[in-house]
Amino acid sequence: YNVYSGMYAGMHINQSNEYFIFSGNSYTWKLQVVNGMAGNAQYTKTESKGTFSVPNPWQLQFSKIESGPKLYNAFWRCIKGARILCLIDAKYPAGGVYTQYGLAK
Repeated sequence: YNVYSGMYAGMHINQSNEYFIFSGNSYTWKLQVVNGMAGNAQYTKTESKGTFSVPNPWQLQFSKIESGPKLYNAFWRCIKGARILCLIDAKYPAGGVYTQYGLAK
């Protein structure tokens, strides 16, 4: 809401949730997205399952993400109580911003 008028300042929303589930050398990848005008937002999801490999210590190769195989540059960050997997598309690095996936215990 606009602080001066009380009217909606921005009515368009975008939200997404992406995650991986690893088991042995197989994985499940899911992407859920909500976007649109507030009150009329649309929801969509997609998922892929397959196998992955580690071609070198700094990359992960997935058999299918969305429409085909995908190679990611990867590294782990470790903090107290959690491990964070950092991935970026090796073909389209998009400015060097890694997507981070974590699981805290």
